[in-house]
Amino acid sequence: MHHISVFINLSCSGMLWENNAKTFPPKPVLIVPKKTSPHHVSVVGVLFWVPYLWKSIPGTRVKWRVLKRGVKGLFVVTVISQKNERYGSWLGGLGALTYTTKIYSLMAAIQIDHDRGLVMSRYDRMMRRIRSGDCILIDGATGTETQRRGVPQLENAWNGGGPLSHPDIVRQVHVDYLEAGAEIIISDSFATHLHALAAAGEADRFEEYNCRAVELAVEAREQTGRKEALVAAGVSYWTWRGDMPAPEEMRNATRRQLSVMAEAGADVVFLEMMVDQANFEITLEATKDIGLPVWAGLTTTRNADGEIRFRDGDPLAPAIEVAAHNQVDLINIMHTEVEFVSDSIDAVREGWHGPIGVYAHSSTEVGKRWVFEDVISPGDYCNFAASWKSKGISILGGCCGTGLAHIQRMHEDLF
Repeated sequence: MHHISVFINLSCSGMLWENNAKTFPPKPVLIVPKKTSPHHVSVVGVLFWVPYLWKSIPGTRVKWRVLKRGVKGLFVVTVISQKNERYGSWLGGLGALTYTTKIYSLMAAIQIDHDRGLVMSRYDRMMRRIRSGDCILIDGATGTETQRRGVPQLENAWNGGGPLSHPDIVRQVHVDYLEAGAEIIISDSFATHLHALAAAGEADRFEEYNCRAVELAVEAREQTGRKEALVAAGVSYWTWRGDMPAPEEMRNATRRQLSVMAEAGADVVFLEMMVDQANFEITLEATKDIGLPVWAGLTTTRNADGEIRFRDGDPLAPAIEVAAHNQVDLINIMHTEVEFVSDSIDAVREGWHGPIGVYAHSSTEVGKRWVFEDVISPGDYCNFAASWKSKGISILGGCCGTGLAHIQRMHEDLF
């Protein structure tokens, strides 16, 4: 567990604040002398912060526990949410009162749990909403939407070329989804993993493609002013040639890809179109030490015996167990036929107790290009989505073949 010490300078000049989109609640300016003990805390500082936190965090209660009575007494103040998640243990006691040029200054030191602290990112705020029962609308297809708008497709890497060849179109797709009501947008990077770009003769631009894909989504968020929207780094191992690199090669390439995307500003990793157990595990291993939370997207189907499984035939249960043991925050059922989604939700729930999301697809890919034939109508998709939402899912959107009209319709009817 990592901790940081926060010192609040209370004086006649008032409180200095740092307030930005990544901070909740606003935190004071940090002054951290290296040799100062974090365990001597001004009671004044504690008395200031507790009412503030109590008021700032919906659904919280405050619990006091006196460890030692007296003038230099030590208190522990724990702020707890309705779900009993600990947001931080606050150590308090009498600090030193100093007299400097007729100004009384009180130094307060507060110890914050850095892993579950009060400095909350937009991702933390989104997850709090999900845990409270909200369903979040995400975008529709990005790759097929760029193809629909005329972006040329790379041989063996499908929509992967868009972020560099037609950045304005890719950015506008993200903008349109945000303005339609989506709160999460996925980078146009489904086909920018190294072995796909190598098959397209673009391996030397691997980092450039992945960096720009995330940057365009971040720019769309800034352009629309939707500061709380999440940018997801979409990552898949899918290959159009059917050849897969050796496990260690793929693991290293995925880790390199994710490092670039994290640096470019992604909020969360979306593992997309995980179609089998072995490669899902390799990809998941590559997410370790990247510093971003992970959501896993499983592509499912129904086999001849009526069982819901990975698209390539592997059972789901082992993969769900692996996800649970590797700190995956959410499992998405994605790139799955709409008629299989409801049963897939039930199958995942047999072994998964965390949040579940859905973004299904429509129509199909032929000759390495998406063919927009018999695409489900926005109204029909919305009807399916209403039934999925009634099952208590946390994320809802669309995958290949769906577009802006599908997201607009769901936003109007279901959110």
